[in-house]
Amino acid sequence: MIKQKLLTIIIWTFSCIAYGQNTTISHLDSLVNNFVKVLQEEKIDTICVYENYSAGELIASLKEEDRCNYPTIFKSAYIFWVRNGKSHISKKDNCFDYSSVEIKSDSLWNCFFNYKNKILKEEVKKFNYIFYNNGKKEVGRIQGEPYNYYFFKVLFGNVIITKSFNSFDLQPNIIYGKLETNINYKHNMNLKSKYFVDRLEKVVSSVEKNKLLKKTRR
Repeated sequence: MIKQKLLTIIIWTFSCIAYGQNTTISHLDSLVNNFVKVLQEEKIDTICVYENYSAGELIASLKEEDRCNYPTIFKSAYIFWVRNGKSHISKKDNCFDYSSVEIKSDSLWNCFFNYKNKILKEEVKKFNYIFYNNGKKEVGRIQGEPYNYYFFKVLFGNVIITKSFNSFDLQPNIIYGKLETNINYKHNMNLKSKYFVDRLEKVVSSVEKNKLLKKTRR
C-alpha cells in the first residue's frame, strides 16, 4: 500500500512538471507582479508592464495537458525596465518564463516621459454611436466581447500610470445591426497613450521577430 501511494505521488509530481502548471490568467498576473516586486527590491524605479492579448474562449475547451501546446491563445505580459541607464525586457505567459535581454529602446522611454503628464490625465473613451429614439438624438454603446485588449502599467518613482484599450475603442465603425460609427474613434487614436502603445508594439514586434527571448517551461 505504501509503495502504491509513493508511486502515485511520483506519477502526480511528474505530471505536474510535464504539463500540470497553473495556466490561469490570475496565476500569470501573480507571477508578473512578483517579478515587478523583485525589480523594485533591486531599486529599479522605471518599469513598464505591457499586455496585448485576445479574448478567445478556446482555452476553456482544452484539456489541462493540451493548453500549453496552443501559446497563441494565451495572454503574454512583457516587462520593460531600466537599470543603470540601459533598457531590458523579459516576458511571461500562461505556460512559460523567458530570458531577460538588454534592448535599445530610447525612443520608447522618450515617448513616455515626454508625454507622461498627458498620459496620466487623458481618458480612453468607449465605442459610442449616435441613434435616434422617437426622433430624439441619443448615444449608444457597443455591447459584446472585444477580441483584443491592450494594457500598460508604468511605474516610475512613486507614480503608477495605467491605461487600457480594447478593439472596439480603436475601431472606426462596426456592423451592429447596421453600420455604426464610433464617435470617439478620432479621440482615442490621437491619445498619447495610443502613441505609447504603438511604440511598445514596435519594440515587442522586433524582439519577437528576432527571437531575442529564450523560452523556459516553468
